[in-house]
Amino acid sequence: MAFVILFGVTVPVMGHTPAVQTRETNPVIIPDTGGPIAQIVLHYVSEFATALSPAYHDLFEALPRDITIQVLCPFPTDAQAFLADWGLEATSGGRRLQLCSVGCPISIWARDRRIPRQDHSSARPANTIVPACPAIYEQDKRNEVLLAGLLQDRGLLAGFCRSDVCIEGGDIVSNQVRVFIGANVIQQNAGWFATGNLLDQELLALFGRPYVILADDYGSVPWCHADMYVTPVDQEVMLVGSLPQVLNSPVYGGNDSATDEGATHICLSLEMQAERAASLDAIADQLTGLGYQVTRTPVVLAPDNEWMITYNNVIMEQRGKKRVVYMPVYQIPHLDEQATSIYECLGFEVQPIDVSGIYQYGGAVRCLVNVIERRSLAGGIEASAPAGLSGTNHGLTESLSALSGRRPLHR
Repeated sequence: MAFVILFGVTVPVMGHTPAVQTRETNPVIIPDTGGPIAQIVLHYVSEFATALSPAYHDLFEALPRDITIQVLCPFPTDAQAFLADWGLEATSGGRRLQLCSVGCPISIWARDRRIPRQDHSSARPANTIVPACPAIYEQDKRNEVLLAGLLQDRGLLAGFCRSDVCIEGGDIVSNQVRVFIGANVIQQNAGWFATGNLLDQELLALFGRPYVILADDYGSVPWCHADMYVTPVDQEVMLVGSLPQVLNSPVYGGNDSATDEGATHICLSLEMQAERAASLDAIADQLTGLGYQVTRTPVVLAPDNEWMITYNNVIMEQRGKKRVVYMPVYQIPHLDEQATSIYECLGFEVQPIDVSGIYQYGGAVRCLVNVIERRSLAGGIEASAPAGLSGTNHGLTESLSALSGRRPLHR
């Protein structure tokens, strides 16, 4: 065990190797599909210890033993609490743990203010994107935008570049060929760029891949973050959320999820239900039209937009011939089983991660876990895109004013 001074706090770091800055030949967004996961980041905030406990238990039970887990905590007391409660589980089987107290409040969502990239050829870590800081951000999220320099100084980040684009990690999903973003990203950045071409060039430079803008016929999206309703499975298959047909259905959540007393009745208005369902259907049709095979997954939206039950917010990896998905479950048997069956039919081994304690805060597995390094598949090469996607960024041919998505929400 080594000891490293991080932000003026001495914390134990198991198996720590300082990050090395590499020369980038072609940085690209780390895809959600492809090879084995090598390193992840978590944010542990002891205030949410009870809510995080089911998810952390399942994650540390399911994650491979050959990965590095970087855990950022607000203060030394949080780091000490993590080590006491989860140190043994996190390092089980020889996993490497990097534990860091950053000295300021942060959220439990590790994904959104740290957008990792890798070198296109070698898959080695490249400069991480640090997005712009919107005025609506709360203090914990503002702090996360400022952490990159400190992490680089301590050898926990290979490098970073700041962007003028207002975008979050949840806005971006990617296979090994294309990036997918919601039209709300275009809408919320339109005022910062003189022309659509300038925004297009900036997004291409950040992503390193062509991108598709997801939207319904009115330029709207069903949720602020694309990773809550769209999942690229590979270069041919996409999963898109689908609202249930029944307007009044019991949804079980929280600590009493298995009891009738814990039932919450979700009743979206007819107008809202039709609007959201139509938006999801339009995005499914859009992707079908671009040559993808689209499978629908169950989602449930809260009437106040505060949370979403989704099975799209996953992390995936492939180890040899085995494909694994770390899928959120909510202790809602009929939905959990339906989603499990969908992934199993696509050839995945499903590792359930219980998010029943945290989903009401607006996220699930992919929000909680940021994959910052992914190894290439042995001998693997990136496949070509479906014929309908060859070489264009679909969506920017429309005027930016037409993409009038809802005001974005933020985790």
